[in-house]
Amino acid sequence: MIRKFTQRRISKRQMNIRVRGTSSSNVSSDYYHSYIYIEGNFEKALDMYSEAIFCKVPKKQKAVYYANRAFVNIKLENYAIALFDANESISCDSSYSKGYYRRGSANVALNHMADAVKDFKKVCQLEPQNKDARDKYATTLKEHKEREFAKCIQKDDERIVVNLDQIEVEASYSGPRLDGADQINGEWVQKLMEHQ
Repeated sequence: MIRKFTQRRISKRQMNIRVRGTSSSNVSSDYYHSYIYIEGNFEKALDMYSEAIFCKVPKKQKAVYYANRAFVNIKLENYAIALFDANESISCDSSYSKGYYRRGSANVALNHMADAVKDFKKVCQLEPQNKDARDKYATTLKEHKEREFAKCIQKDDERIVVNLDQIEVEASYSGPRLDGADQINGEWVQKLMEHQ
């Protein structure tokens, strides 16, 4: 159990925290991330990951920090920022599956379902045994297909407005004529049908 932080700043490689009352030891950001998740202190986590990103660390480690900051932003409902962080994570390490997972989650929150499907599919390719990713992919794909189907069958309820005064009827026309829209009734329609 993590008791107390020995530093508020992040070292160049990892965060120093005090674990179980023992002396300081280097613990990865995932450990801190778990602590923040349990405590629910997302603002502090956001600050710490932001600080960690600007440290001189290998790109693969920076990808982890960006992905973790994306997770925190998703929890804080900052979906556009989470999308940015996930993109940065992927640009730092294109083989890091959590970057794609976080981007997929942000895309779902932003209703970018087609992009989310691609991201979760990529996670499934990188981690074929990841059941959660397969479930997210299936759920997102189903939702995307349902939305696309709904778009296809959607009907606009807008009525076409016709101004009868602007319609010119040739003098040679011998069928029923309208002087106004209020004259359209069953009798007029019957005359029109008989005329044709």
